[in-house]
Amino acid sequence: MKSKKTLSVVLLIVVIVLSCFSFTACNKNVDDTELTIWIGGSVVGENEVEESQDSWILQKLVNEYAKQFNVSVKLTYFEDEEAMVQLVANNGRSGNEVPDIACVYSSEILRDMSDVLYPLKSYITDEEKEHIMFWETVTDNGRSIEESNEVYGYPIGGTEVTFIAYNKSLFREAGLDAEKNPPETFDEFESICETLAQKGVLPIVASDDGWNELYVQLFAKEWMQFVDDPTIISEAKGELSFSNDKHLLSSLETMATYFSKGYINQDYATNEDATTLFANGKAAMFSCSNYDINLYADIMGDDFGALWVPDYSGDVVRDAICFGGCNQCFSVTKDSNHKDEAIALIKWMSNKENNIRMAQKFGCFPNRNDIALDEYDNNPSEVVQVIYPLLPYAHCTADYLMPMNVYTEFYRRSLSVVIGEMTPEEFGIEMDEITNAK
Repeated sequence: MKSKKTLSVVLLIVVIVLSCFSFTACNKNVDDTELTIWIGGSVVGENEVEESQDSWILQKLVNEYAKQFNVSVKLTYFEDEEAMVQLVANNGRSGNEVPDIACVYSSEILRDMSDVLYPLKSYITDEEKEHIMFWETVTDNGRSIEESNEVYGYPIGGTEVTFIAYNKSLFREAGLDAEKNPPETFDEFESICETLAQKGVLPIVASDDGWNELYVQLFAKEWMQFVDDPTIISEAKGELSFSNDKHLLSSLETMATYFSKGYINQDYATNEDATTLFANGKAAMFSCSNYDINLYADIMGDDFGALWVPDYSGDVVRDAICFGGCNQCFSVTKDSNHKDEAIALIKWMSNKENNIRMAQKFGCFPNRNDIALDEYDNNPSEVVQVIYPLLPYAHCTADYLMPMNVYTEFYRRSLSVVIGEMTPEEFGIEMDEITNAK
């Protein structure tokens, strides 16, 4: 999913929007000869929304497929993507209208909808298993295809990778040369922050944005490198305890320490302008993703640099990780009358050529491992050259491993830890109360 997350933290909004769709959703007078697709903003380019739908890359692909294979396909866009996903789930359970194909959120949200989706594992080819990335986000247990019983979607839309954007001029003025000596550990990263702060430069500017963005995209790295996905999934379900997860609590404590030392802007919880502040030289670093590259390149020019987020070492479950990944997929509904046709269309959209076309238009990277940099971009910028190698290490953020009612509380309470209103231990206890951890 894109860096500007579309997931709402106010569940009431979903209920209200769903009621607005209820009339059309219950109308079964649809053309049964037409293949239908429902999408939201995660597979629409940021600049495309302002253009006519006929100009969207996904609509163009649909039109090409329809013409080539002589089928009728209708693509419907929902402005409120979360409401659309919930509508698919609700209608699938109540027998109301559903599309043949729906673009839905991966990981736990997808697994919660598995009762209304058509199982796809038997249709996946060896070529697709080898080259399409992020299958673990669409399996029934968060593991690889081989270790899973079923698959409920094809990862689609491209890959987001996060990195640390930095202002080269501010680094040079502080006597730092990140090009020759990039931080490889968090101790080295903290030393850079201290040097910048001593020079009177704000090291990091960020905004909570309703989902504790800086923690989820940067400081959660300790948690995600030392704790595997099935464990986090079990914690979010109450089968294991957040309170006993030392790496989760330690990672929250680390960010709280950075905040208390002034390495992070003190209005983090309320700031809504971190992007502009960084672009205009008001801070040295910003947690960034490949979706933001063009914006900063246009404003900052040669001052725009990129660093990999440092790695932890020791008894890690992943040697390296960057956050982002591919957080949506194309799924076929169980009630579809055109399952074979729907699967064929998804496979066609997932091939190498079409994956490149989508990724280029969306401003992200491909979600296939057989696409070299020069195939994706024949004139890559310095920043793209630095971060494209992160592609194999991309992974969804921890919140995608949690049910909706859990991650909304996770956001709020983890923010309270960061700004000093709650201790990590209190956070763990409260999260366990929410999940009814035994």
